[in-house]
Amino acid sequence: MYQINKLRADEKNKGYFYVDIKRENDSILTIHVHEDIFVAHELRKGLELTQEKLDAIRSEESMVKIYHLALNYLSYRMRTKKEMEDYLLKKGFERTEIAQIIQRLSKENLLDDKIFAEAFVRSRKRLTTKGPNYILRELVQSGVNEQDARAALDQYSPSEQQENAFKFMNKKMETGSAKRSAMEQKQRLTRLLQQRGYYSETINDIINEAFSQSEEEEWQAVCFQGEKAARKYKKFTGWEWQQKIKQYLFRKGFSASLIERFVQEYKD
Repeated sequence: MYQINKLRADEKNKGYFYVDIKRENDSILTIHVHEDIFVAHELRKGLELTQEKLDAIRSEESMVKIYHLALNYLSYRMRTKKEMEDYLLKKGFERTEIAQIIQRLSKENLLDDKIFAEAFVRSRKRLTTKGPNYILRELVQSGVNEQDARAALDQYSPSEQQENAFKFMNKKMETGSAKRSAMEQKQRLTRLLQQRGYYSETINDIINEAFSQSEEEEWQAVCFQGEKAARKYKKFTGWEWQQKIKQYLFRKGFSASLIERFVQEYKD
């Protein structure tokens, strides 16, 4: 049998109390309890506790500690169930305890993967230029099942996807675009948009609609790349030099007529 000898508030942790418990051999056991436990068990000086009662208080206190730690983790942003589980596992808690906390948080509507996914998509489409496939991967990595993730992506409309894809494409076109052929630029932008998570249909639509390069711009680009190739293959002469230059420019996506024009004018 145990008996509560002294109660005092923890001044550093609001809502917590120190409870000094006197054992049968007169030694003192001090436990740290939350006010919820304090009230639920009506703890007071002189109250006698059985071993079973003490064990119950300690078990409940452990769960309260995990619960409040989880609430603090949720205070920064919404979380998925997997994120919460991983966080609490790193804190050293048992899976059985974590499962109970996740169940409680779910019942209180504080953990809901569907709501998380919907909020995540709204945030991503508004604050970033990421495409739907990229966002889908992020959701799955966060622990949202693919079905819920795809359902949440329904709110990312095709027009919004195109708008964000345009923003991303225009940003990528600003640097060094005049030094590439139209074909190379299209291939490069297609690759970048795919990596950004956009669907092929969206990519084809915006590139065909928005991308154009005048004959003069294409000529400037072939001259830039051609002079670069001429320096690269300067040790070659005659027909072999011409072939090296032509092959290089062909790989860069320039038309045969432009390549031939450059080679002739460069020779002259």
